[in-house]
Amino acid sequence: MTEAQQRFISQHIHADVGKLLLNPPKGISDMAFLAEQIRSRQKAKDKLPTWVDQQALIFPPSLSVEQCSSEVTAKYKAGLVSGSHIVDLTGGMGVDTLAFAEHFAQVTYVEQNPELCERFAYNAAVFGKDVKVHCDTAEAFLVSQTLSAGTVFFIDPARRDENARKVFRFADCTPNVVSLLDFFQEQKATVLVKASPLIDLRQGLKELSHVKEIHVVSVKNDCKEVLFLLDFSREIKGPTIHAINFATEGREVFRFTFEEESHAQISYAPAGRYLLLPNASILKAGAFNSVAKQLNVRKISSNTHLYTADELIINFPGRQFEIIEMPVSKKLERANVISRNYPLSPEQILKKYGLKEGGDYYLIAYRDMHEKSQIVVAMRR
Repeated sequence: MTEAQQRFISQHIHADVGKLLLNPPKGISDMAFLAEQIRSRQKAKDKLPTWVDQQALIFPPSLSVEQCSSEVTAKYKAGLVSGSHIVDLTGGMGVDTLAFAEHFAQVTYVEQNPELCERFAYNAAVFGKDVKVHCDTAEAFLVSQTLSAGTVFFIDPARRDENARKVFRFADCTPNVVSLLDFFQEQKATVLVKASPLIDLRQGLKELSHVKEIHVVSVKNDCKEVLFLLDFSREIKGPTIHAINFATEGREVFRFTFEEESHAQISYAPAGRYLLLPNASILKAGAFNSVAKQLNVRKISSNTHLYTADELIINFPGRQFEIIEMPVSKKLERANVISRNYPLSPEQILKKYGLKEGGDYYLIAYRDMHEKSQIVVAMRR
């Protein structure tokens, strides 16, 4: 990346890339490359701020930026494992690899795409990180290398088949994670596996073995990834599930086990003073009863994942609303709508009440313990 290229990208970082390609400035011979860099940086602006600040970096095509981890989730992953050597078997853009480099003395990057390997090697040097790069498949690398005991492995398998269709089972991904389990067993290794946020957690457990922990990670209440931490050095009775949400106000953390969830005895009640909405990680992890049990709150209904309390709950992993009015009679011009197990969508509710979206008030629609439809006016607390 020359200084002239860096200046051009910086000067046109907010430009319409399509227009640049149609009408490139005079004297620019590498417009396709520059357009690719601008497009990738535009997509990475919020996701990878540290990378975007490094003007000398050469980004991969924008698809790789869309598929890579954010800096927030990469740093979180890096804090889950420890040791002297980690191997990223599916390096890709290398965001996770460089996050691991902050915690491990020796880091190995494995990637079968030659262009990604070349760009990562260059970018790692820009960041001042010493990472060994192997341009190979995960399977070929593991066969060809002699790895010391205690090596940690990270895998983020590609979740599309040969026809570019999305797949969710580990056995259908590339690499086939299930086929590598015997190798990890022989190594008595620690393995961190990243899965799609759409994966069924219990199905993932059936495919894998020695799962010590499952981490469901959300950013601003949007579930981004599911992580399975495998420990082949000992027998595991059952995993602890960590529901993590990086909210604007700070990190929300909730832990439970599937056994606790299945045995949790909870109570149901009509809406009290406050309504509580658990975050996306709680819902994805399936901690529907555990969150009520641990925080001593009541559930609105067995089929409505909405909770109620008479006072604010400290460190509740989600949003809390104070009910202002029930049922709705207050004349509003604007409102935000939340619909839980309710026959109308938020858009239909806005239309029904003749409201525009936005403002400080919320209409929360739900079915109660008697399967009756309810709507309340509330405010965020």
